[in-house]
Amino acid sequence: MEPDPLCELCQPLFEWEEGEFESGYFEEVRPVDENDLREAANRCAMCRLLLIVALRYQILVSKFPTDVSFQFHVDGETFEIDLLMLLFTNEPDGYPKTFSIDTNSHDKCTNLPVVPRHTPPVVAQNMIYEWIKETLATCIDTHPKCNQDVNNTFLPTRLIDVGTAESHWVSKLVLSADLSGSSPQYVTLSHKWGNEQITVLTTENLRVFQDNICVEELPRTFREAVRFTRGLGVRYLWIDSLCIIQNSTTDWQAEAAIMHEVYSNCLLNIAASMSDAPSQGLISQRSAEICDPVNISVRFGKIEQIYSCYYDAWEDIAGVTPLNRRGWVIQERLLSPRTIHFASSTSWECRTTRISEVNPGYREDKTLKIWPTLSVLEDPGWALRLWHETVESYSKCSLTVPDDKLVAISGVAKILHGIIGHDYLAGLWNNHLIPGLMWVAALDQNGLNLGRTYRVPGRAPSWSWASVDGPVQLDYPDEFKLALVQKIEASTIKSYNNPFGQVNTGFIKLRGNIYHLGPFETVWENVWDGHYLEYCISLDDYGKDHIQDDDDMFALPIATGRSTWILSDNAGMTQHFALLLRRRDTDDDQGAYARVGFVILNDEGYICGSEVQCMNWKAPPWDPQTLSEVMLV
Repeated sequence: MEPDPLCELCQPLFEWEEGEFESGYFEEVRPVDENDLREAANRCAMCRLLLIVALRYQILVSKFPTDVSFQFHVDGETFEIDLLMLLFTNEPDGYPKTFSIDTNSHDKCTNLPVVPRHTPPVVAQNMIYEWIKETLATCIDTHPKCNQDVNNTFLPTRLIDVGTAESHWVSKLVLSADLSGSSPQYVTLSHKWGNEQITVLTTENLRVFQDNICVEELPRTFREAVRFTRGLGVRYLWIDSLCIIQNSTTDWQAEAAIMHEVYSNCLLNIAASMSDAPSQGLISQRSAEICDPVNISVRFGKIEQIYSCYYDAWEDIAGVTPLNRRGWVIQERLLSPRTIHFASSTSWECRTTRISEVNPGYREDKTLKIWPTLSVLEDPGWALRLWHETVESYSKCSLTVPDDKLVAISGVAKILHGIIGHDYLAGLWNNHLIPGLMWVAALDQNGLNLGRTYRVPGRAPSWSWASVDGPVQLDYPDEFKLALVQKIEASTIKSYNNPFGQVNTGFIKLRGNIYHLGPFETVWENVWDGHYLEYCISLDDYGKDHIQDDDDMFALPIATGRSTWILSDNAGMTQHFALLLRRRDTDDDQGAYARVGFVILNDEGYICGSEVQCMNWKAPPWDPQTLSEVMLV
């Protein structure tokens, strides 16, 4: 394997003379300019890789980076690079973001990649499809977890029959009730709807679709999904827009309630990860540049090795791709036993492993997928941590219909309910209620908001993360040490029959100590007066649209812990986590409080890093007899 050419800025990053280097972690920094990088990408393989990753940085933070730090970890005995990270920043604002670059030395590169360099697109597509079929067969034959809890007798209400050679590949909509006596396998499709006008199932065309669906009139993603399903030798395909009656609320509610079963029991889920709309396709979104590893020569004194470096496509799947910014896809990905991600490169994910076409010889034995009998006996807290991670990822996604906030994740909630057995309350769990209240607008490692959260009135109780749009964070429950409130009662009223879906109202009654802070305008001015730390006070509504300047603010301490976020002289000291509240004196909620944010208090009752103190503060612990009843709505 010959090394690729590098430019004058990149080449010195991989050359060290004897005595210049010590084993362990170290870094090399170089500047980044978008125009220069685009020009250099034509003659420098590393600049091409940098441009690929820099453009993803730009998607995440809406700015092109100004600097990149190559962060290496080198084995002191073999002088092999076993870790390479790219840390991009945009000065003077910062916005640090780290990306993984996978590296393999020459003797480990015999399995790279599925598609060799300079392969024509049509041939590349066929090679990838064959690789998927082989990987699927291996999974079915050798992965017990991937076949566990799959109900082979379950079928969705409707399926698309993609046809057979004997039927001249005629496709049509079929009712599963008409397939009695058989339990055929089926494939599902996850796709982003976008803003396009596409063919959908309605009450008007239901009969027509049962006779024939003209595949050539479907959007490109759907056409490719039909052909891919046929290529797998599977006869049935499920696509939401073609299998759920889109102009029937009754049908939509019924199908939404079993959506988790549709994905949990499929053979394979096809994810059109890189497509922003159904017209853009599956495999057609593949980028040969991204799938082509960069071969670089690395020299430590007299020791020289060639490494194959490539961008880790899982970085895309975790949040850069259009599909994975869609709220519904979270449960589609987590619940399906297997997913094939069609993105800039093609990746396989099942309950057992993750594999990329770029490096099929490397298998990551880590999965986020869940299934009903997944054991939590060795670590009972696992299920709740998984829920927190799921909510954090889900909150970064968008929904076409805002009221779907709880519905679109209800399948995951239903399965976890079967594992942990707790009652579900608008996104929180009854037996884990106090830690569950400790959500905040998401922060980065510098304590700065990753994004903005905005209250959506009427969608969920104010104490639920589902009442806001935008990224939230649930790290604080990990710092929970001692509850400062006692739960009396908690309840929600569901909008429909789905106990894990949309709610109309809800309340929580607690016993605790509530402290007056003063008018919102005064509190806000004081915490912003040169001492403001975003991780010490967080508003649920960044626009402050639902708070008046003269609204009285109250703090309800709910837990004590040692906050790892406090980057001050008080780091590691005991902190008190409190809900920031205002009165909600309506005809229905007399004496109740609504949540408006979250604050961290020190032992003297001050909001950390500010001059704002709780009136008549008394540090915990408190006599239970002195606690008063507080109702949150």
